Amino acid sequence: MQADRGCNVVPPQNGDSMALPAGGTFTGELAINRAFTTLSWGGSRTTQWTDGMNRSEPWHGPSTGEGCLGSETNPAGPGGALHTQDESRAQGTALAISYNSDITNVTMENLVVISVAPNTPWKRIVNYPIPADLPPCPSGGCYCAWLWVPDGCGQPNMYMQNFKCHVTGSTSTKRLGVAKPPVYCAGNPSACTKGPKQMIAWHQLTGNNVVTPGDVTPPYNEKMGFLPGAQNDIYDTTVPGYVGCYTDSTPRVLPQQVTVSGSLTIEKCKAACKSQGHTLAGVEFASECYCGSVTPSNSIKLADTECNMPCAGDSSQQCGNAWKVSVYQTGSEWKSEGCYVDLVTPRILSVDRTSSVSGLMTVSKCLDSCKAGNYGFGGVEFGTQCFCGNAIGVGGKAGEESQCDMACAGDSQGVCGGGNRINVFSRV
Repeated sequence: MQADRGCNVVPPQNGDSMALPAGGTFTGELAINRAFTTLSWGGSRTTQWTDGMNRSEPWHGPSTGEGCLGSETNPAGPGGALHTQDESRAQGTALAISYNSDITNVTMENLVVISVAPNTPWKRIVNYPIPADLPPCPSGGCYCAWLWVPDGCGQPNMYMQNFKCHVTGSTSTKRLGVAKPPVYCAGNPSACTKGPKQMIAWHQLTGNNVVTPGDVTPPYNEKMGFLPGAQNDIYDTTVPGYVGCYTDSTPRVLPQQVTVSGSLTIEKCKAACKSQGHTLAGVEFASECYCGSVTPSNSIKLADTECNMPCAGDSSQQCGNAWKVSVYQTGSEWKSEGCYVDLVTPRILSVDRTSSVSGLMTVSKCLDSCKAGNYGFGGVEFGTQCFCGNAIGVGGKAGEESQCDMACAGDSQGVCGGGNRINVFSRV
């Protein structure tokens, strides 16, 4: 944050902070001198251009030499400060944020690019869309940076200006992920850095994080993996309990498919599977949720990058892929033992706890009742019945999970056994 030139010892005055409206747009002014902004002279010297002048469009440099604005012989002439030939060649500018109130704690890894304005700097007014889920800053505020790397028309350089800032209108609890260096990926989008990205550090004496083919200038645009506008892939998508990415097949690696309310997220799938007493949840093909309690074999485990399809309900999360399932632990204290044939006399689980369950039956209500009675096993049957015990009694295990196919009376998405079929769970 330009500590080498003493900026760190001249902080903004108390209360001076740039407001970033979550889900809105931050509008700023770019100028070659403060005199040509609304911050000076009551705005009387402003025009739509950065130098306070008036000109017709299109505006471009000469057809000779490098074609830069200003001129080859007078780089400081009109437009020279923009370091470009015309608007189409303007490289783009960006905003980045660090959730640290102490400037000495700002690093490349926690300073995350959050918005890009393509083909800027050009005119005085510039707009930066702000991600809707950007979380509030700590009580001491955040630090932000304005970023620009021009392409030619002067010495290869990079520009950065830092500000105190804060986020308004946000109740988000998301966290920003660890920023990684961007990669030059023009013509090969698959090579772009995915997720939160660092600012570009290039042509510096030390600390460079970008190397480009032929030393071409790295811009804040698609060539470096930065899409126009709000950067919505900046969040920490690590969900607790991740087990791995696995090849799926028929029969399914996790045998029970469930439907969640609304569009799928990892949290919704985990909650749905946990409510059914399963220890594992799997998300697949963006919108599918599967449950089970047996960890898949290592022989079908894949690289994590193979499960890279965005979740239907949260594009920052990854929900498996076609016939590839991302598996998570649900945190359940119960695990499924499967679907069993039950006998009226004797029952597989000897204690009938149906009457202790208030309201319509669900798996979680039955297992809570069994836990309250200090039983090690619980089971749901015929949509409405709950049984508990400390051992599995007489009875043969059903050949397929599909034989337990009756919806729970209190949860149409849950499975509560069937006729003479009981879903059995054990405490872990």
